[in-house]
Amino acid sequence: MCGLESREHAPHDRMSRAEPIAQTPPWWSRAHGRLEDFLVAYFCMEFGVDELLPIYSGGLGVLAGDHVKSASDLGLPLVGVGLLYRDGYFRQRLDGDGRQQEAPQPVDPEALGMTHETTVSVELGPDTVEAAVWRHDVGSVPLYLLDAPGLTDGLYAGEREHRLRQELLLGVGGVRALAALGVEPSVWHLNEGHSAFLALERLRREELERVRATTVFTTHTPVPAGNEVFDQELVARYLGEDILELGRWDGGGFGMTPFALRVSGHANAVSELHGEVARGMWAGIDTPIGHVTNGVHPGTWTAPELEDAGDLWEAHRLLKARLVERAGLDPELLTIGLARRFATYKRAGLVFSDPERLFSLPVQIVVAGKAHPADESGKDLMQEIVALSRGSDRVVFLEDYDMGLARVLVQGCDVWLNTPRRPQEASGTSGMKAAMNGVLNLSVLDGWWPEGYSPEVGWAITGADDAADAEELYRLLEHEVLPAYADRERWSAMMRASIEQLAPRFSMHRAVVEYVERYYLAAHRSARR
Repeated sequence: MCGLESREHAPHDRMSRAEPIAQTPPWWSRAHGRLEDFLVAYFCMEFGVDELLPIYSGGLGVLAGDHVKSASDLGLPLVGVGLLYRDGYFRQRLDGDGRQQEAPQPVDPEALGMTHETTVSVELGPDTVEAAVWRHDVGSVPLYLLDAPGLTDGLYAGEREHRLRQELLLGVGGVRALAALGVEPSVWHLNEGHSAFLALERLRREELERVRATTVFTTHTPVPAGNEVFDQELVARYLGEDILELGRWDGGGFGMTPFALRVSGHANAVSELHGEVARGMWAGIDTPIGHVTNGVHPGTWTAPELEDAGDLWEAHRLLKARLVERAGLDPELLTIGLARRFATYKRAGLVFSDPERLFSLPVQIVVAGKAHPADESGKDLMQEIVALSRGSDRVVFLEDYDMGLARVLVQGCDVWLNTPRRPQEASGTSGMKAAMNGVLNLSVLDGWWPEGYSPEVGWAITGADDAADAEELYRLLEHEVLPAYADRERWSAMMRASIEQLAPRFSMHRAVVEYVERYYLAAHRSARR
């Protein structure tokens, strides 16, 4: 489907249980097939389609990849637009001290079966940059990736001016690429603020009211530091003084989130709780913010061994065996998965806050994840956990976390642990992937979990402060999780309930349909008017 062969298998070539790819006609044709000239342009700084195309860093990119895959499954008219990073996102290795080291993952578009479609020019201050436009098909969805040597070198790499130039290339160059290819979207979707400069190129030919009416913006972070801000002088040097008011930010600088909100008529957060937080954060901007809770692509993340499994526990044991063999663990112990970006608010160290109490329990923990190359505090925390793993046979750190390793983890663990500092997790999707595989969630009530949690499918940590959350986590492990694991019949019933209750509700198919019904159709009708 995507022109790539995965190291494990090609999961997005499998049929999704939520909406079979082979269904004829697909959902869009049945629901809205008579709608003319409808086309969504979906812009994102990163796309996680497959681990062999390493132009994603984590959740945002994997979400974008899942979005275009579900759009393909549903027959939705949509094109994706992003950047082709020639150095990819880094490969992770740990040195002798357990410190993260980074190395590039070169990307060769021709070797991956991409086609060169056209070339566009973009003025970046005093320079004019020529960017090749590569096409990579994700099922029926074309993904267009801009490639400018020296500029699209690495994802989230370089200093601030380099980052600004990348985002101008994505926004301005992406609009020009679609125009050069004769692609005429009626709806423009900004997946996070990085791509918001596409509005500037559209404003050359369209009134602000029309640009706003046809633009949908999705914000992904309630962490203030996660909302990108550029120095006003730097932005003025590239774009002039007139634009600064559109990006006005109370903390100073040019904010990409307020800019995106001001050029969009439709905006959403990515969970119900995140919607409440986002409306409080951006109360001074009149664009209404709703929410569409994230989902994950079932065909990518659900283990084929679970399809029509007669004995769910035995199918899970096969998946667990693959993980414990890779990690060198005990197949009989309760296995907890802890894999995520090493940002401090995600509190990857919370479960290790009392090692003596933790290791008095019959549990083992598999840890994986990358820290941003510039995030020294994230690297420090990772180094502490790696040191713990090197001194214990109950903790394993698996290097070089990517989509392939993520599949092994979310399919093979017994429990998926997520302990963000509430309410700083906008959504989180790894727990959704685990739930689809019958892996039970043990999570702080943040992001998606307040919508998914019930005692039949997992366990909830209130989300108060670090000390209280650690105490509640240990109490749950001791008095609820481990006793349930010892009761095979009860555990199997919870696994089945997790799949039956959570898989359809947190499928990306459901999320894409919600985007269509809540936002895309309204934006398209505005374009027609």
